Amino acid sequence: IYFLTGHGEASFDDSSPVRGYTKLRGALVDEFYDERTLSLGETGTVPDDATVVVVFGPNADFLPFELEALSAYIQRGGALLVLLDPGKSPSFVTFLERYGITLPHLIAVDPTKRLFAGEMLTFRATATRKPHPLIRSVNAPPIFSLAGVVEMQPDEKNGLMPQAILATSPQGWASEPENIPRTGIREFDAEKDFRGPIPIAGEMLVKTGETFGRIVVFGDADFLNNNMVEQGGNRDLFVNAVNWMAEDP
Repeated sequence: IYFLTGHGEASFDDSSPVRGYTKLRGALVDEFYDERTLSLGETGTVPDDATVVVVFGPNADFLPFELEALSAYIQRGGALLVLLDPGKSPSFVTFLERYGITLPHLIAVDPTKRLFAGEMLTFRATATRKPHPLIRSVNAPPIFSLAGVVEMQPDEKNGLMPQAILATSPQGWASEPENIPRTGIREFDAEKDFRGPIPIAGEMLVKTGETFGRIVVFGDADFLNNNMVEQGGNRDLFVNAVNWMAEDP
């Protein structure tokens, strides 16, 4: 399992509660995966032994040749797992659009699924009406905070076949960040908000000839930091995502 580096990605060596992801490394060790880092700026290509490539919370933009390396990897049947916080790495957001995946600069909220007495930014995510195999064995609802919107459009002509994974409930909504309070809750505003269910994670199957590549996108990376990873079904969700992408469910 290769984790990309060079763009301010999440660090497995940082033990701080919010910025660190040391607890997540333990989840991979428990599953017997060989975790490695990959700098496309140095290699210019994805190694042939890559089972899954993870784009984990980048902050900076990617160079064009790095994105072309990822595109070549997908076209040869690669599995790309993307965890991207809202408003980060615009060049990568543009890259995903070539595969019918749009990440508008909107934040999803769901006051009806918020934690007890909590603010509206943190909520329990909801499985879609047709549950994705990736979440069938997640025993508790995963908990997201400041999750971005992940929209996917099918395009049979170009071999793009999406399936939603997680969303808000129908009572949730999405809005621009400046319209959402950081504390407390407010009511839905039809002039500013987009009514739910709002998708926050999905998978795009990419057919190239007889080859199928896959891209799974979560509109959040922070749900796996040291403060959040053991809440709800977050840890199980990440492990299942890696297992699913590695075809080892």
